[in-house]
Amino acid sequence: MADEGTAQRRNESASAHASVRVEFVPAEKMPDGCNVVLLNVGGAHVVAVRERQMTEDLRAEVNELLEGVVACGLWPPHPVDTETPRSRPH
Repeated sequence: MADEGTAQRRNESASAHASVRVEFVPAEKMPDGCNVVLLNVGGAHVVAVRERQMTEDLRAEVNELLEGVVACGLWPPHPVDTETPRSRPH
């Protein structure tokens, strides 16, 4: 089992390399029937949200929350290695 220092270094390393954010995407660039998809763009995780489906204030709050999740080593839960959207129609 890893000691506390090893676990902390691992979390710091993951945080230094992980990135996640919410971005608004024009409807014509989103998959049909989806308002939200997860993408990997240049190594960063992007939560793509169809324009006008989320307020700017909510986007800013979610981005702040995601920064905290990355900083404490909880993101990413698993690697995403494609720019193809993983989506579920609503």
